[in-house]
Amino acid sequence: MSDQAFGWIVEVTNGAGSRKYHVAVRNRVEAADAVRRRVVGAAAHVEAVTMLSKRAVTVLLRLKPGEMAEILGQAALPPKKAGRVDGFDLCPAT
Repeated sequence: MSDQAFGWIVEVTNGAGSRKYHVAVRNRVEAADAVRRRVVGAAAHVEAVTMLSKRAVTVLLRLKPGEMAEILGQAALPPKKAGRVDGFDLCPAT
């Protein structure tokens, strides 16, 4: 996997719990700032925690540069199975 980020998973933590967002911004600080600006009540604690590859952002998540999407539920990334591609675990064909 390349060391260059094409996006970030940004986590917002407050007293009510935490929420995560996929952000298609290359810079870690700018990704966290984008979430602070666009999410109500996100000023408490915002941190870009996981770097995303180009394939993850454009193919798996289908985000365009500058877009952001909230992660709903526990399935932020494909479930862990055999094999890895670009830092993501592969799911077996069904």
